[in-house]
Amino acid sequence: MIKTYKLTQPLRNSSIVLRGKTGNSLRYNFSNGDPLTGKPATLMLRSQYAQDLLETSELFAKGYVRLASAREGGEVVNEVKQEKTVMEDITSPEQLIEFVGMQLDKVYQRPEAALNFARSKGYEFPNLELKKKED
Repeated sequence: MIKTYKLTQPLRNSSIVLRGKTGNSLRYNFSNGDPLTGKPATLMLRSQYAQDLLETSELFAKGYVRLASAREGGEVVNEVKQEKTVMEDITSPEQLIEFVGMQLDKVYQRPEAALNFARSKGYEFPNLELKKKED
């Protein structure tokens, strides 16, 4: 299992050394953080020993280091799935563009672009007809 950890403080880089019960020491190099944007430094671990040592440390217990994600065989195991919000009353492209502008604060002129943006935010429109019916 591959686990990704993050620091709770927005630091650019951080290096931490932990000692195991048998006296082995292991260095954890957190990197790619950005204090200006608040992005925390992260670390990806594949070794079960390294994961267990970090998760049983005082840093993890006090909340200075948190688990960001866990993957197994390339699949995300604990990814939070976003629930879809169904908007049944929106049936026309004009209503869709107005909804995205008012509710999601994004201005679009093309209904396809507005629809893609709304779907990325978790909205579904089962009654929407983008193409006009020909008489």
